[in-house]
Amino acid sequence: MKANHQFVILFRGLSPGKHDFTFDVDNNFFNDFEGSEISKGKVLVNIRLNKTANLLELDFNLKGKVIVTCDRCLDEFEMAVKYLTKLFVKFGDIAEEEEDDEIIILSHADGELDIKQYIYEYIHLSLPYKRVHPDKQGQSTCNKEMLKKLDEYTIREPKVSPLNDLKNLMNKN
Repeated sequence: MKANHQFVILFRGLSPGKHDFTFDVDNNFFNDFEGSEISKGKVLVNIRLNKTANLLELDFNLKGKVIVTCDRCLDEFEMAVKYLTKLFVKFGDIAEEEEDDEIIILSHADGELDIKQYIYEYIHLSLPYKRVHPDKQGQSTCNKEMLKKLDEYTIREPKVSPLNDLKNLMNKN
């Protein structure tokens, strides 16, 4: 991942209270992450930061569209993303490792927070487990040629009724 100060929140000079930040995620954002499942996208990230003496509370609101690969036909398609979450930043004398996924600890000497990695992870968390083209009017919008190939190479087990097995057992006795 390349360093980019575009996604840094400078909190040191902020007064206690709520502050709003907006970040635009575009195609260049995803290019900075090698091996990303998302190739392109446009996501608006709104963050409300509530600053207190010993804690920063960040409310993330992500909304937009990203280009992903369909799990069924392997064509790319546009998928809507929406995600709400919180991130807490505590201050300690010694910068330590993260306690958990929602709480990070920074040194009192730190004055900025790079949120690029968090935005990237939250966008990916907003994606469903199975990513397929949406159906329109009950019909798949996947690549028709690929669906034909899948159907052609699908191995189907013959349907055998369990009753036939019972009849065979009865006939043997």
